[in-house]
Amino acid sequence: MTTAAITVKDLVKSFGEPGHEHVVLNGLSFDVEHGTLTTIVGPSGSGKSTLLNVLSGLEPYKSGTVQIHSGERSTTDLGYVFQSPRLLPWLNIIDNIMFVRPKGVQEGTHRQRALQYLGMVGLKGVEQKFPHQLSGGMQQRAGLARGLAVEPEVLLMDEPFSHLDEITAEQMRTELLRIWQETRRTIIFITHDMQEAIQLGDRLLMLGYHGQIVEDIKIDLPRPRKFTDHAFVDFYADVVSRFHKMQSDRAEELAVN
Repeated sequence: MTTAAITVKDLVKSFGEPGHEHVVLNGLSFDVEHGTLTTIVGPSGSGKSTLLNVLSGLEPYKSGTVQIHSGERSTTDLGYVFQSPRLLPWLNIIDNIMFVRPKGVQEGTHRQRALQYLGMVGLKGVEQKFPHQLSGGMQQRAGLARGLAVEPEVLLMDEPFSHLDEITAEQMRTELLRIWQETRRTIIFITHDMQEAIQLGDRLLMLGYHGQIVEDIKIDLPRPRKFTDHAFVDFYADVVSRFHKMQSDRAEELAVN
């Protein structure tokens, strides 16, 4: 029986002063099951990145509840992989990976984990190099290794491959799926790329213009998934059609108002 790794209920997040608030997330409610890979898409301004920042505790929220449920493993609750690697330029790669050490984890154990995940993302042998000595794709791999090295219950990923060329991005998607299948970490992955969302996820949440989930779609396509497979093409066309309908409904709403 699966259980929830994340529970969000009636979440409201706004910016601005009282009386002049802009509501970004408006009564958002959903659960994410342990060991699943959930992708989130939505138009610009729908609150995708804000949601991750709220889940991670980087930003406060106005009302509702956010719960991260720890499993039986000895882990920290959350890891975060950002759009850019955010590596510290004055530290070498191994020290970057080890920069955040979970409470209660000895330094030697943390170093072993750092080396393990560097190897897992294909960066064995670059431990003593500095960020400027690595390509953009290699730096993003290091950022992924840093997020994994704390062995989080939940890994949050905010468009981590959006700045990479397509060949490197596809390599990173393949690596991410392999690592997910090996570790079964719970992953929430934000993307603006619908193909990427369908290729990676086993569930897709679509945020709308009013800060609510307008589509909750199970992705039951077999893996590995290829863009050229008929089942993938049909599934993609259906999801894009739903997205375009949301945009059309929004345009009509603005025209009326």
